[in-house]
Amino acid sequence: VYLPAAGPPGVLPGTGLPVGLGAGYEEYALDLAPGDRLVLYSDGVPEARSPGGEQFGRGRLLAAVEAGRGRPLADAVADLERELLAW
Repeated sequence: VYLPAAGPPGVLPGTGLPVGLGAGYEEYALDLAPGDRLVLYSDGVPEARSPGGEQFGRGRLLAAVEAGRGRPLADAVADLERELLAW
C-alpha cells in the first residue's frame, strides 16, 4: 500500500508469490517523498476472517493504513495488528 503524505492510500499494481518464494518478479519504481509510507503486507491481512467468516478485505486495510497516517510508524503498525486481532 502506498500512502502519500498528502492523499489517499492506494494498492500498487502487482501480483505473485511472497518475496523469497518465487522467481520472475516484476520490477516497479516509486519515488517516495518525505512523509510518504510504503506498507508491505501478505495476503493474510486482507484474507483474515472474522468469527462469522467475513474477510478483513482491502477496504478495511486501506482504512487502517489511512487512520495511522499521522502516528509514528511503530504505533500505526501496532494499531493495524490490534484491528486485525479484533476482527
